[in-house]
Amino acid sequence: MDTCVVKGDGGDGRQGGVRLLLVIVGTALAALGHGAVPPVPIVVGPGAPASVRSAALDLADGLGRLHPDSRFELQRERPSAGPAIVLGRSDDTEITSLLGATGPSAPEQFVVAVRREEGRTTGIIAGADPAGVVFGVYALLERLGHGFYLSYDAMAPAADRPFTFEGWLLADRPLARERIVFDWHNFLSGCSSWNFPEWARWIDQARKQRFNTVMVHAYGNNPMFTFEFGGQAKPVGFLTTTAKGRDWGTAHVNDVRRLAGGDLFSGPVFGADAALAPDARRVAETQGLMRKVFAHAAEQGMHVCFALDVDTLSSNPQNIITTLPETARFRLRDGTTWLARPDRPEGYAYYKAQAAALLALYPQIDRLALWVRTDRTTWTSLGEEDLPEDWRVELRQRPGADPSLKPLSQQAGRLGLGKVTSAFQQALRELGRPEVRVWMGSWKFAWMKEADPWTPTGVPFLPLDWDIVLDKSQFATPEGRGEVRTMAARRPVIPIAWAHHDDGQYIGCSYQPPERFHDLLVECGADSFGIIHWTTRPLDLYFKSLAEQVWQATSNRELRATCGDMAARTFGETARGAGGEFLFEWITRGPIFGRDTSDYFIDRPFPETRVQEALAAGQHRLALLDRIDGRRLGAAGRERWEYFRAMEGFYAAFHRAEGACQQAAEALRRGDGVEARRRLEEVDAAEVARAYARAVSCSGGTRGEQGVLVTLNLKWVSYVRALRQAVGLEPVRVKFGPTLHEELAQGAGRLSFFADRGGAMWRVLGARETKAIEWTLPEALPVKLPGGVPESWEEVARSGLATDQPLTLRVQPILNPKGGPELKVPAGRHRLTLLLVRGRVGEWSMGSFEVMVRAGGEGVGPTAKVEPLPGREPLAELEVRTFDLELPRPGVVEVRLQPLQGRAAVAGALLEAVSVGR
Repeated sequence: MDTCVVKGDGGDGRQGGVRLLLVIVGTALAALGHGAVPPVPIVVGPGAPASVRSAALDLADGLGRLHPDSRFELQRERPSAGPAIVLGRSDDTEITSLLGATGPSAPEQFVVAVRREEGRTTGIIAGADPAGVVFGVYALLERLGHGFYLSYDAMAPAADRPFTFEGWLLADRPLARERIVFDWHNFLSGCSSWNFPEWARWIDQARKQRFNTVMVHAYGNNPMFTFEFGGQAKPVGFLTTTAKGRDWGTAHVNDVRRLAGGDLFSGPVFGADAALAPDARRVAETQGLMRKVFAHAAEQGMHVCFALDVDTLSSNPQNIITTLPETARFRLRDGTTWLARPDRPEGYAYYKAQAAALLALYPQIDRLALWVRTDRTTWTSLGEEDLPEDWRVELRQRPGADPSLKPLSQQAGRLGLGKVTSAFQQALRELGRPEVRVWMGSWKFAWMKEADPWTPTGVPFLPLDWDIVLDKSQFATPEGRGEVRTMAARRPVIPIAWAHHDDGQYIGCSYQPPERFHDLLVECGADSFGIIHWTTRPLDLYFKSLAEQVWQATSNRELRATCGDMAARTFGETARGAGGEFLFEWITRGPIFGRDTSDYFIDRPFPETRVQEALAAGQHRLALLDRIDGRRLGAAGRERWEYFRAMEGFYAAFHRAEGACQQAAEALRRGDGVEARRRLEEVDAAEVARAYARAVSCSGGTRGEQGVLVTLNLKWVSYVRALRQAVGLEPVRVKFGPTLHEELAQGAGRLSFFADRGGAMWRVLGARETKAIEWTLPEALPVKLPGGVPESWEEVARSGLATDQPLTLRVQPILNPKGGPELKVPAGRHRLTLLLVRGRVGEWSMGSFEVMVRAGGEGVGPTAKVEPLPGREPLAELEVRTFDLELPRPGVVEVRLQPLQGRAAVAGALLEAVSVGR
């Protein structure tokens, strides 16, 4: 008889890659010292899919933790005597013999029951299908005290009684057909930085909460999908890292370990391992990763949806489309972009090639969501004049037959997108994959009226509830739900809720889960839904609430009840009351702020009233946490309790700092530098970032939280630093050298930074920013430093800019706040230190050049002259020149390099306030 044994260990519930080890260790312990303990078989038939066997292992582990003196064995047959547990479909012979014809029959439905016969007791977990069996396992484990959340498992402590089948009576069925978890590639705080363990955990935790579909979106530049057609390959960019890739405001830095809180990182560059591969391997590594991810999802019984961009320039590769005959493509009126015609054989072959390549890479895909912007992209911005003549005729005829179409502004583009959708449907049939469902998705809800008349019948729409960031959720009003219901009467609609929002409400608590969520879906006429997100922790409560509300046994479950259960499982049963109240206060009134979609982490007001309200609410929540006696909690519960306490400290520190910074910026707009300086003197933004790092280290940090830490440093601390530079509290540091940009990136970031070994942060300006020539010294070539300068300047001098033409560089605070003002060097006395480089690199040398410094438009002192090094050997030497400046009013310092012979070379500029007017 085939068996594997799990011996309960009463541990703290941390799972993942250790589960198989627990199974092996349990087996060994049973063989050595527990032979007298009768095992409890968990019977899983030989034909059970991997998802059921995986759930059975989790069942054995969960029961073993509750009952450490019992053993639980996976077996293929039920023994003739003694207690046993049987898992299977309702039509399995073993299940039928126990339940008869009363087993579950609806998709994903399950029953947990106990049968006593002839002196033996059998626990039964029966599902109408494998998914039902799996969901029954996790529902039972939660009934017994365990908890499963998006970012962690909360395993109950060992029970003080022997194993029995007490509580093994429950049944449930889903009230929503598609229950989608949707992570979006772009930010370091989302799935773009994940390795396989994070992907697998995301899938597994979604399955444990009884979601059934995982969805991933990738922009056209993402190397996870490429294809070839007409002898051309689709160009791709990079997965986002702190060194490459620029999607949506991604900033770069040379070494994340040198950031505030950088102890969270193990290497200089943060990103997925696949993204850190050499450029020539990045496509193969990324696709290899995602093949494993989707294979794991399918193995665990999850549907796999791929959201494929079809409207951006990067998703319409011009090098491929221009290989089509002109009869199979048409050009936008601005003359810049060609689009393929899906209604011509050659154009259809282009779309079919994409479908074929996608399914060859990821055969597990069974939902294909064609993703489109609402405006300003290739297809959605089309006018009638852009269309081929026969499409124009069709466009005129349709509104003539249906007057309701006349007011629609996107008719031309939607006509074309409808043809694209039809082409993908046909391609899937011809490829032998008719079971793959084609969906269409976009932001907000209004686009559905534009798209509906032109989209093939039956294609579901996936609207993102984007306006929640404006406090205008579509779910929130009867009118909004009615608009969805009107469309749902014509075709399926799968609304996508936001757990948090990348455009301004990103970290802190999640959004408050909608109350009566199942009823809201019914009012919308929707039988499915999804949740979009990037990070995992601390979104656990949001996911749990919505997941519970769409099952019959917990339909529309009140948020307070979910909070109480989560507190008992997350902290410990003794914390159910105070912990549940804390979680309710946190998710209904807690802070939610920041964005990750631009160069600015904060672009919203933090007035004094907001700051004080946040501080007072935080004190109230801390008081609730203080009612929990941490000494009575288990190790895991205590760590999670400490996490929430530490995060409250971070929220308070951030609000104080940001409030002061915004008041300082306003003072600078008024020209009141004294008031701005007073506000900023006590602001230590780096310490706020370190407070975040300390908080997320409690109970183990996630890669999403590491990504947030990068954003805090590069897109918030740096702006605070710039404000402090504008009032003379910090020196201005500018590092000149290479910067990397990505032409295919969406909303491309522009910021680059250099953190030196001494802890100083420099803004990096390269060829893109200055039009000069970038250079980098060979690794083997040392840089000679003059006496008395910091050793950290050696690495600053290893790269820089060169010019053989006159070049003017500006030195001023490194960034400007959102909405202005332009920050300037404050009035007063300053010292400018230029890090110039003399030497020979490769085939060219740094020659002789003059340096002139202008402060406030006036020259300063005699012009400095730098001479080349003598000799011919490769070498480099840092030349430090210092200038004392006085600015009568706030202004900008200009450095002009004038080559005399060869090239001028500069590596950095340091501007320090000596005496600033108060």
